[in-house]
Amino acid sequence: PTLTYPFLLSKILGPLYFEQPLKCLLSSFCFYHGLSSKMIKEIKLTDLDIDRKVIHFKDRPPVYLSEDEIILINEYAKLRTNIKNANNKTHLIISSNSAMIYEDKPVNNRFILRKVKDLSGFTPKALRITCFNVIASNFGPQLLVEGFGISLTQASRYGKLEDYLIEEQIQSGREFLHG
Repeated sequence: PTLTYPFLLSKILGPLYFEQPLKCLLSSFCFYHGLSSKMIKEIKLTDLDIDRKVIHFKDRPPVYLSEDEIILINEYAKLRTNIKNANNKTHLIISSNSAMIYEDKPVNNRFILRKVKDLSGFTPKALRITCFNVIASNFGPQLLVEGFGISLTQASRYGKLEDYLIEEQIQSGREFLHG
């Protein structure tokens, strides 16, 4: 993916909201929120607060959902109800595979990979890295730490963390002096 890819993804997603809501939702989670397959598959229904448009996570800041993502979740929810034994599943994303009908286990990473790659042509990891590159290049890698919960070490791969911290410190000093 290149930095112009966000515009391509939004063009791919838009027309498919009602035809492919699960694929669109998974791709959106990877690209717009930097969620890994592991994070996505672990989302439980209790983590989702539709009224507040948020998904809560244990090890990262919450994900705030757009109106489009609420539409996708609602469309996926309609499909989800048609899956046998769906009412007894605690995870948001479930498989219709007959081998998993009576098990309350998350889908596997390969399930998410297939859905995302089928829609976008990119892996979830590629979309996630593109997300982080775009955020870091526009707002600095510090936002990746604070907004996405990634480690300082990982954030430093997307830009010079020290430069942003120094600039922030200088700006804070100026505001204090001229305050």
